[in-house]
Amino acid sequence: MADTPWELRCPKVIGVNLHGEINGGTGAIAEYTGSGMESLSCTGMATICDMGAEIGATTSMFPQSVKTSTTEYDQVIDINLSELEPHINGPFTPDLATPLSKFAAAAKENNWLEELKIRTTVKRDGQIGAFEKVGRLVLANACGPCIGQWDMTDVAKGEANSIITSYNRNFTGRKHANPATHAFVAFLDLIAAVVFAGSLTFNPMTDSLTGADGKPFRFSNPTGNELPSRGYDPKENTFQAPLADRSQVHRCRRP
Repeated sequence: MADTPWELRCPKVIGVNLHGEINGGTGAIAEYTGSGMESLSCTGMATICDMGAEIGATTSMFPQSVKTSTTEYDQVIDINLSELEPHINGPFTPDLATPLSKFAAAAKENNWLEELKIRTTVKRDGQIGAFEKVGRLVLANACGPCIGQWDMTDVAKGEANSIITSYNRNFTGRKHANPATHAFVAFLDLIAAVVFAGSLTFNPMTDSLTGADGKPFRFSNPTGNELPSRGYDPKENTFQAPLADRSQVHRCRRP
C-alpha cells in the first residue's frame, strides 16, 4: 500500500498423524492435565477447550495455572467481594456502572428521568399471570428488545424517557430506536423492585414503599425454586397442525 517492500515470515508446517478412531466425549467433562500445560498460553488453553464441543464434551477445563511472580500490570484493581454491592449500568453503554447506593444521586445530578412507566413452562406453572396482573408484558426468551424489536407505543420517538431492563446492549437507540431513551441494565431482582416503586431513585436495600393498607413495607429477599418442581415443559404436546384454509388465520402482533 505504501509502495515499499513488505516481509512476511513464512509459518512452519507441522504434520499431525492421527491413528485409531475417536470415541467421543458426549456427556463427559474433559479435563486436561500433564506437564505439557506449562508450555501452553492462556489463549492456547482456551482454543483447546473451545474445540471440546467437537467431541461432544459437556465442558472442557484446565487446572489453575501458577501465577508468574514477575508479572507486571499497567493497573491493578482490587475487589472486595464481601463489600460488593448491586450496580446499575447505563445509560447508553453497558460499561458505565453506578453503585446502587449512589444511583439516586447520580440520576438527579445527570437529569435522568426518574419516573418509570409501568413462556411455556412459566405459563404452565401460573407465573405469567402474576406479571400480566401488574401490567407487565412477557416477551419471548430470545432476541427481541436488545436488537430493536421493542415497540413502545406510549413514548413518541425523540421523547426523553428512562427504562431499566435485564436485556443487554443498552446503547443509544438500540432497544427501540429512540435516541432519547436512557436505557439502564441491572439484574432481575433489582429491576422488579425498582419497577414496582416506579422510580429510578428507589433503593430496595434501604427504602420503603407504602402498601395498600397505608403502612410502609420493604421488599424481602426473593425466594423460590432454583428449578421448576415439575421440570421443564418439553412442548411435545403443543404442536398445532396448520389449518386447511389458512385465509381464516388471524395473526396477532404484540409489541
